[in-house]
Amino acid sequence: NDVIIGMGAIVMDNTVVPDGTIIAAGAVVPANQTLEPGIYAGIPAKKVKDASEAIGKAAHDNAQGYLMYKEWYK
Repeated sequence: NDVIIGMGAIVMDNTVVPDGTIIAAGAVVPANQTLEPGIYAGIPAKKVKDASEAIGKAAHDNAQGYLMYKEWYK
């Protein structure tokens, strides 16, 4: 819920991505990780910013945008 996985990012097997988390474009999250909410970037992905209300809102608003775009192509 309310998660952004950026374009080209790779989230490996058995990784838990919590609500309100952003994975930057091109990031690689190793297998068997349990992430904390926040922003992750890099190879391997590391937490670059702690969770905040603004990050959660950005993730939620992004998801809502994709729901809108889906309707354009129906």
